[in-house]
Amino acid sequence: MELVDLKESLEEPAIRKLLALSIEFPTPMQIRRLCETYKSHDSWQILGCKTNDHFSGCIGIQLKGEGSAHIHHLSVMPEKQNHGIRSRMIDEVCKRFSLTHLTAETEGEGVEIYKRCGFEVKNLGEAYLGIDRYFCEKGQAPEPVNA
Repeated sequence: MELVDLKESLEEPAIRKLLALSIEFPTPMQIRRLCETYKSHDSWQILGCKTNDHFSGCIGIQLKGEGSAHIHHLSVMPEKQNHGIRSRMIDEVCKRFSLTHLTAETEGEGVEIYKRCGFEVKNLGEAYLGIDRYFCEKGQAPEPVNA
């Protein structure tokens, strides 16, 4: 498994498909805006899991400061799910960016995915009618630096 920077490949249909898998009810405009966000902000990073010359997953994060990031997008192609790709992408992102603290928000089946990846999960309550939202956290938040 190789994790590669996708910022320069965001126009490719296969990459946009991976990104769309991480969004409930994605629209072309939504995907276009997300791609622009990743391209135009240094703190937003999107990486793809490449195996045998094909992308099987992607992870999109926003770096939040020393050792901390928020996962905005995490997806794996349906035929590649349940092979540990998500947890390997999370581990690799932590190594690459020297992260000790990760957060994410999710709902539905995402809760179990994050739990399996070692995150603690807290229910934030109902976000939409009948749908709860969850805050997921792994590691310790860095201590604030007082100036």
